[in-house]
Amino acid sequence: MIHFLIKTYEKSKKFLLLFFIRFTGLFLQFALNIIIARLLGTAGAGIYSVYTSWFNLISNLISCGLPQLSMRSVSVLYSEKKFFVLIYFIKKSSLIFIVLGFLSSLVFLVFGTEAAEWLSGDGANAHVLQLSAIAAIAFVFLRFLSEILKAVNKINTAMTIDSFFLPLLLVVAIYAIDYFASHSKIDYFMAAHIGILVLLSYISWVHCKKEVCQQDSNPVHKHHSFINKRALASFWLSSILGMWFLSMPLLVAPAFSSIHETGIFSASYRLITIIVNVLNILAGIYGPKFARNYNTKNYPELYKDLKLTAYISIAAYIPLFLVFIFLSVPILRIFGADFVAGSTWLHIMALGQLF
Repeated sequence: MIHFLIKTYEKSKKFLLLFFIRFTGLFLQFALNIIIARLLGTAGAGIYSVYTSWFNLISNLISCGLPQLSMRSVSVLYSEKKFFVLIYFIKKSSLIFIVLGFLSSLVFLVFGTEAAEWLSGDGANAHVLQLSAIAAIAFVFLRFLSEILKAVNKINTAMTIDSFFLPLLLVVAIYAIDYFASHSKIDYFMAAHIGILVLLSYISWVHCKKEVCQQDSNPVHKHHSFINKRALASFWLSSILGMWFLSMPLLVAPAFSSIHETGIFSASYRLITIIVNVLNILAGIYGPKFARNYNTKNYPELYKDLKLTAYISIAAYIPLFLVFIFLSVPILRIFGADFVAGSTWLHIMALGQLF
């Protein structure tokens, strides 16, 4: 019996460490939202929510679906030891991000005021959109490199960088800004967020380079066709629609409410999106496995894993649903007394997420 338990622990300790890293990161992200709400109030929380929603949407627009494709393609190329093709894929993808990111940033820098007036009726928020466009470039690089690390079986490294250190450094940054800055705290925080994204992208690149670029490999012609353009278009469109679906409430809220009301709504919405983070954990763990099973046409195993992840996601949400319905007021009071007004919104979204 003891031998069985030891053997089971040895097999599962990698996943136990992964869950610990990811759930610690989720706790830090949740704590970050609370800290922003308590330190910056409803207005600060509203501005930050609009900022994060826009840079998430813009990053999906300029990514061309390559981060999603990398999970599928890189794991196969890595297993087949086609490192030359893999390096070419990384370089070409990076060039696409830079060009499209520069163009999107240029559009918002030139037409930021007009865009802000059209979206929220307030041209004073132009700098939020402009910073969002800049942050999107760094974020898509971080996301792309993170997916590559996961695909080459460095899941713990990827999760530690983007799921643990990112919220940890942001928590440190917001406290430092609150202590040293006397005004424009949210603007300093958005700038710090961009700097942290750049730093973590560089760290991720160092790990990718160490894992991929120093491997021995027979050269493969750079025009070797390894990208399924139909799959790429599908990934791109689905990622844009998925992010629009997730971000739409916060993107359109400023057009119909004040920034203070947007901040109150954002607290309820952040609670609902906890389940999305749980699904991201499952995607990070099972994504490479899905890709390998699909590539080898191991459909029975693929169906088995899909069924298992569906059960896990449902089991994870039921406790959250009960908490959101029966304890909405105490939970929202953690963000601050003003945020309790969003309890009705939390009830509605909890029911919608369930069905």
